[in-house]
Amino acid sequence: MPAPWPGGNTTAAPEAKCVFNEEFKFILLPISYIIVFVVGLPFNSWALWMFISRMRPWNATTTYTVNLALLDMLCVLSLPTLVYYYTNHNNWPFGTGLCKMMWFLFYTNLYSSILFLTCISVHCSWISATSSTPSSG
Repeated sequence: MPAPWPGGNTTAAPEAKCVFNEEFKFILLPISYIIVFVVGLPFNSWALWMFISRMRPWNATTTYTVNLALLDMLCVLSLPTLVYYYTNHNNWPFGTGLCKMMWFLFYTNLYSSILFLTCISVHCSWISATSSTPSSG
């Protein structure tokens, strides 16, 4: 049977196995997540408190930043379960429902943060493009 493209795999040819050792993640990820948790929890709490209680009036940038701090706080709160998960070599004892909810929140927070950073960049670019520039003559 010919290959679908030059050099492509066929069912008759033996496939090479690509093995990637992921043992590093059982040390690196828990340490990283602990550091992020220890730093992120107090600083995000402080930032949210400052934005909510002290900053008036709010503008678009403040709204974006509050949303980023809130998303970061939710992500930071999920990290202790991930530390447990990785220190026990991918063993999740908390049930399927909590597993699905935790990973959903983790990735939702990740992509929402990217979206808000994009919104901030577009907003700043729009302001720069539409603001009047002083004449040079």
